[in-house]
Amino acid sequence: MGNTSPVLCLSLLLELFPDAKFIHIHRNPYAVFPSTLKMYKKMFPYFYLQQPKVEPIEFILETYKKMYQKFFEEKGLIPKENFIEISYQDLTQSPFATIRKIYTELDLPGFQQSKEDIKAYIASQRNYRVNKHTLSDAMKERITKEWHFTINHWGYSEKS
Repeated sequence: MGNTSPVLCLSLLLELFPDAKFIHIHRNPYAVFPSTLKMYKKMFPYFYLQQPKVEPIEFILETYKKMYQKFFEEKGLIPKENFIEISYQDLTQSPFATIRKIYTELDLPGFQQSKEDIKAYIASQRNYRVNKHTLSDAMKERITKEWHFTINHWGYSEKS
């Protein structure tokens, strides 16, 4: 759950910017949860004005669920020519092809001029490794129960 703000105010963004282009990157929920929990524990304490009353696990599970329920309700408001949905897996496994696809499908200008910079950036990230997380069976069951609608929508499994 990177920046959730655009997802939570999609209709407002469309009202303010009717021709806006939207790129939605989805990721396996079984990878999203531990990554978000790590970020929550590391970053959120810097922003607290007081101790939260809700546990991080509950907060993450509920926020993701509400965010995607709202997203699925409102994404149909975006004109098809202004919206592309890609998987995090495609972006990480074939970054250049995925970025080219984004430019092409959204009819964005500047790909030819940016092509070499994009390739250079991708090359600079070649040694980056995603953190490995292990989930307990109980946590996997909880994620499946709470986030089943996104898991089913994108065809994810615990192993994908």
